[in-house]
Amino acid sequence: MRRNYDPEKLSRYRYPNLVAEFMESGYSICTLSEHMGLGARQEDDKLINAKIFGNEEISFNEAIGLAQLFSCKISYLFADELEIFGGRPVAYIRHYESNKQQERDMELYRLSEEIRRALKERPDLADFLKLTLSCTEQQIQYAAEKLMEVA
Repeated sequence: MRRNYDPEKLSRYRYPNLVAEFMESGYSICTLSEHMGLGARQEDDKLINAKIFGNEEISFNEAIGLAQLFSCKISYLFADELEIFGGRPVAYIRHYESNKQQERDMELYRLSEEIRRALKERPDLADFLKLTLSCTEQQIQYAAEKLMEVA
């Protein structure tokens, strides 16, 4: 899921496109480490963090593994300057659809948790929900309009 960052701050990193891809992709340090050929690591692994954020050298084989993971060219991933398109980092655009889908999935999850809590507190809602599951889209729309009139 999209992480908050400042594109200007990204430009200060040794490999700004790598950092942007890491942040936009939502991949964990563990995933990056595996693709770099460094095996399983903890999420707070100092060496992997140092490599990603440019404080340690990345070997050619590690760079190839990261380029394969992100499905991009090494020249883009390890460029000195942040690649921008339309005022946004290219990584933002590359991961836009998957991040939007994750946001929609998270919203559905939050809603399902809210419904679960409400059902625990108000068992009478269960019968109402069962009824709506058998309704057509038009019937639900009609019922919603009528409920809004009395609300």
